[in-house]
Amino acid sequence: MAGRIQRTTGPQPLREQADGKFAWAIPVSGVPSREWMKLFNTPGEPDDVYMPSLVDFRDRGFVLVATEEQIPKWMRHLDQWIATANEGVEEAETRRLHAAEREEHGHQASKQRLADADKYRGL
Repeated sequence: MAGRIQRTTGPQPLREQADGKFAWAIPVSGVPSREWMKLFNTPGEPDDVYMPSLVDFRDRGFVLVATEEQIPKWMRHLDQWIATANEGVEEAETRRLHAAEREEHGHQASKQRLADADKYRGL
């Protein structure tokens, strides 16, 4: 299973925009999987201002455009979306593991029934 994605530092300003906002880089601990990104981009509570669709992933980090005043709220949302995506990926991995175990158990039980039924070979 891939490691959990976490912010490694706080937001870092990249450049100032013409409207007084900044482009901010938020470094993370790894490159998210496609499954992780899908979960990240599906917020539990939609918000008109703070939406994952406004956050890009580039070079092992997120990039967003915001004013300095918006950054604390962005970070709260971003941390929540990261946690939700991490939890979703872990749950999916657990389901896959259980399914594989059930499948293996079924194969082993079938092989055992076949071996048990072979006792009639000498009749």
